[in-house]
Amino acid sequence: MRYYTFFLGLLVLLLAVPPAAAADMIYWEDPCDTLTNWDGWYQTWWTVSPEYSHGETSYGIGHPWMRKDQEVFCQIPRPPEDSGVTPKYVTFWTRLDSDPANYNSAGYVTIDGDYVEYDDDGEVNLGRYVNQWVYGYFPFPASAASGPADITLRLMLMPGSEGDGAQIMIDTVRFVTSPIVPTFTASTTGGEGPLTVQFTDQTHWSEGNIVGWYWQFGDGATSTQQHPSHTYPYLSSGQAYDVSLTTTTRWGQENTTVKAAYIVVGTVAEGDFTVDFTGTPTNGTSPLTVNFSATVSPAETNITSWRWDFGDGTSGTGPRGSARQSPTPTTPIPPTPSMMSP
Repeated sequence: MRYYTFFLGLLVLLLAVPPAAAADMIYWEDPCDTLTNWDGWYQTWWTVSPEYSHGETSYGIGHPWMRKDQEVFCQIPRPPEDSGVTPKYVTFWTRLDSDPANYNSAGYVTIDGDYVEYDDDGEVNLGRYVNQWVYGYFPFPASAASGPADITLRLMLMPGSEGDGAQIMIDTVRFVTSPIVPTFTASTTGGEGPLTVQFTDQTHWSEGNIVGWYWQFGDGATSTQQHPSHTYPYLSSGQAYDVSLTTTTRWGQENTTVKAAYIVVGTVAEGDFTVDFTGTPTNGTSPLTVNFSATVSPAETNITSWRWDFGDGTSGTGPRGSARQSPTPTTPIPPTPSMMSP
């Protein structure tokens, strides 16, 4: 026989609602106030100083005047391909100062081997803009979504050999990508109340740069923990709850993901399955001990509870999630099993 307790909300596919369209976001930034992310030729010549700052930050990276070719580079973390985050562009400020005697001084910035252009003419040599700060902008092609774990930004100086030579500076390197995609899972998405659910944030962003989490559990409760636990109350009738997560980066940028009808609590629909049972023996002298065994089809149906009514005023329950239940009441009356499944 079959026992039905329907909750229509369960029949709705549990789909994650994509985040609303959001602007591109800062994924990673180096204010150039330390050399932590940098390496290169003649590394000891490179230093951090207010002298090399464009003014957006207190410090910038550069070195004293030189008549020797110089090169320094930094590694920018690339978002993993499966993160849903794609590279958009890199920006920075840079400056080449040159002694007038060095009319042929040159400076370049490359990103993953491609030269950064500074004007509509495709100029890549900072020598054209000598003794002034230049804003660098490098847009990524679609192919940049895959590749090595790091993106390499390289700063090169070719100062010539006359006079005092030249020096080059860089400040505030900023890597911008598509918006953050808040992602999360739950330890369970359905069951009878009170139902405790452990939520796990799985959002990807550059290390240490997510600073805020805001959860809404759909029942009026909220949390600012990264991995919160929430208990949904018992309900006499079923209820589906939307769950949302908003993540905020250290630059104050945020995005939200909503999973509609993600958690179902209370009396839930059994779905399309059948229940049958057998009892052994089915007759005999009183008192009679009978072993009952229930089966469910399809077998993979997720049964969350079992309840037996043996017809003589007694009842039995089985282990949660078990596909078989064999209570041993003393009764000559055939039982009726009732069960609920999400």
